[in-house]
Amino acid sequence: MESKNRQEFSPRQRVLKAINHEEADRVPLYFTITPQVAERLSRHLKIPKYTTADSPLSQNRISYHELLVELGNDVVGIGACSPQGCPTHEVSSGVMTNEWGVKYKAVGFYNEMLEHPLANAEKTADVENYAFPDPHALGRFHLASEVAERYAKRYAICGDVECTIFEASWYLTGFEKFLVDLTLEKEYVFALMDKVMHYSIEVGKELIRIGADIVWLGDDMGTQQGMLLSPQMWRRHFKERMRNVITSLKNVNPQSENRLSLVRIVFSNLPGAH
Repeated sequence: MESKNRQEFSPRQRVLKAINHEEADRVPLYFTITPQVAERLSRHLKIPKYTTADSPLSQNRISYHELLVELGNDVVGIGACSPQGCPTHEVSSGVMTNEWGVKYKAVGFYNEMLEHPLANAEKTADVENYAFPDPHALGRFHLASEVAERYAKRYAICGDVECTIFEASWYLTGFEKFLVDLTLEKEYVFALMDKVMHYSIEVGKELIRIGADIVWLGDDMGTQQGMLLSPQMWRRHFKERMRNVITSLKNVNPQSENRLSLVRIVFSNLPGAH
């Protein structure tokens, strides 16, 4: 029988306890939803207004806070958004384009990409000539700062830097092309990954400065059956780049007693890649 005197924690305390391997009142929750699900949930919960982030790489993780905390989330996500003067916008009926130059449209409960700005890249010069987004562009972290200020006292704050290297890279070239060219070890692929890595590092650093307790890194590199590429290829091309990201972010806040200084790495089906 559960003790009547058992302490109930705030969402933030609950997350801190769990991360420090201490017992809390329950397992902390952090789940996210797609825009289409958010629209339906808002009607069900009678919450007509909720935050929707214009974020090409993190939208689902850093939106809909009003809905998600109502459903029991203990963690609130923040991330990089499209900067001032460069919003995601519609270019034709149902087709959107973001600051990265990726075109997509809503299909069912997800967005499907239609065009990739580096679909014809073959040389390092093609990457150098592509106008990469500035991680410190004006307005990129306005929403992150507002959300952190609103929720940080009660909730744990997670800085989302997903699509850390692999995903953001293939978003720019197209999935099949990236895998083929990575296998062939075309030089432009490595220049591209290094550019994406730099962007992720700078975004992560800023989110930590704003107040992120946790930084969520990750790339979906697997299927339900196994990895998309071999463990050897992951070690050869991704391991040291990811180590660089983690080291750079941990060095921003290495000894804080009031902040978690934790980097949480999220991969999908990555057996044997350690």
